[in-house]
Amino acid sequence: MKRFLSLILICAAFAGCKPKAGSGGPPGGFATQVVAVKVSKEAITEQLRVVGSVLANENVDLKPEVDGRVVGIHFEEGQPVTEGQLLVELDSGATGAMLAEAEANQRL
Repeated sequence: MKRFLSLILICAAFAGCKPKAGSGGPPGGFATQVVAVKVSKEAITEQLRVVGSVLANENVDLKPEVDGRVVGIHFEEGQPVTEGQLLVELDSGATGAMLAEAEANQRL
């Protein structure tokens, strides 16, 4: 009896595994479209576009040791400068008057 029951269960399991007629494609019988492209080796150019601000690594503040009006600037922004290079020229009229006054006071 056990063998007979086992045989019935095995037959029922195999009966559910049979393919149904017309089940070779998607529902509705529509064919699936496939697109093929030939693979080729190409160089990839990487670009990055961003918006931002640029800040200098180093900053220098120019402060005069004497008062005066600036009459000439002898450098351009971003240009490298060397030690002792003339950067800013002041009006010699005011400084000349101060020098003459100091020399006159020294003679007294």
